[in-house]
Amino acid sequence: RTQTRPTGNQPSMTPPSEAPSGTAWVYGDPQQVLYPRNSSGAYCGIGENKDKPYLLYFNIFSCVLTTNIIAVAQNGLDCPTPQVCVSSCPAVSWTVATNQLSQTVGQVFYAANRSFCLPGVPGDMPVHQSLSQELCPSFLLPSSPALGRCFPWPNSTVPEVPEISNTSISQGISGLLDSLNA
Repeated sequence: RTQTRPTGNQPSMTPPSEAPSGTAWVYGDPQQVLYPRNSSGAYCGIGENKDKPYLLYFNIFSCVLTTNIIAVAQNGLDCPTPQVCVSSCPAVSWTVATNQLSQTVGQVFYAANRSFCLPGVPGDMPVHQSLSQELCPSFLLPSSPALGRCFPWPNSTVPEVPEISNTSISQGISGLLDSLNA
């Protein structure tokens, strides 16, 4: 059976029993769970992002839920971190090195095919400025797509950032997934 994405206020034809989150269906907009949106509100995989079907969270650790799970489901798995639509999820760990902070976004991100910055970040912007304004991620973790989102591999580590551990990665992923099962 084919299914089209709802637009505007048009209801989705997916019955609640088939929606990934009953909570989002009953209390919120299931379209926000089914189809991820970036920080500017654009859907991934359609329109200007048709070649970018996956959502990358800059800092998955901010997704550890200390808030109401129903509220998170209503907001479509939204975390308090910038989110960008990407063509593929990161395959390897990477961290902005100290010596790269004075370089430009073009040198560090764009020249290395790391197109994980928010749209419109100028290539001549200093990396330190892009990080302080949360326009580009300070690190990437190897991830796999699920539900249109890049979820880090549970055994991922970032040696350059000691506070990032397997436990904190698992907690971030669990926080997002718990919101689906609310």
